[in-house]
Amino acid sequence: MCSSDLSLFGVEGASTLPVYVSLDGDHPPTAAVARRFNVTLWQRPRVPLLSPRQQGQAYLAQHYKRALDRVLLEQNHSHAIVLEDDMVFSPDFVRFFAQTAWLLRADPTLWCVSSWNDNGFERLVQPRDASRLFRTDFFPGLGWMLRRELWLELSPGFPLEHWDHWMRLGSTSKGRECAVPLVSRNFNIGVVGANMESLHYQKYLKHMRHNTDASARLAETHEVMHDAYEARLSALVRRAAKQPLPLTRTPGSVEGEGGTYLYT
Repeated sequence: MCSSDLSLFGVEGASTLPVYVSLDGDHPPTAAVARRFNVTLWQRPRVPLLSPRQQGQAYLAQHYKRALDRVLLEQNHSHAIVLEDDMVFSPDFVRFFAQTAWLLRADPTLWCVSSWNDNGFERLVQPRDASRLFRTDFFPGLGWMLRRELWLELSPGFPLEHWDHWMRLGSTSKGRECAVPLVSRNFNIGVVGANMESLHYQKYLKHMRHNTDASARLAETHEVMHDAYEARLSALVRRAAKQPLPLTRTPGSVEGEGGTYLYT
């Protein structure tokens, strides 16, 4: 973390949005924070739906369904941005979603926008990449936006466990993709959790880059529209330089544009 890491209400524009805190079970410190910031607090007993000994990821899936049903069906909002309690946010977090919300209406091949790049490691992306978007068919989660129309489709079959794995099934996504920034707009500080172990966090999530520039703006968001994106990828492939590897049976390496490649 650094000095520009923000809690939600430190982000420009957050105070203008309706915020709901859904609490699964009884946790007085969380309830106290929700009341201090005067946000809507939903709280209910933590009742397992599979078995008394169900795992943490099952509680998560069941909680997600209840919360999204309330936001998108009961409150009838057009969009929802799903957050978790172990995130800090980039200063342009709200603006990022404001700039991209129209994509979910305009392009039926996009079913979500995420603020998280699963491959956005410090060694792979640079701060200057904060203006760029790409598409992924791997559902990212960890700070994502969906439309009410999508939830009407997903809610009836939403699983009682492993909800994120279910979202990554082809039978669920139906070929749709998510728009994602090269440089993430949130950072995960949850070292240990239902789906996180300390070793995994230290090896991977700790080294993710996230935007810290309050003046960052996305470039041409329409470039991730399906036809424009496919055309740009095709052009890049056509222009790509061919670099044949040396024909040898001796193990070694060859220097390429992206670094050193090993061969055997």
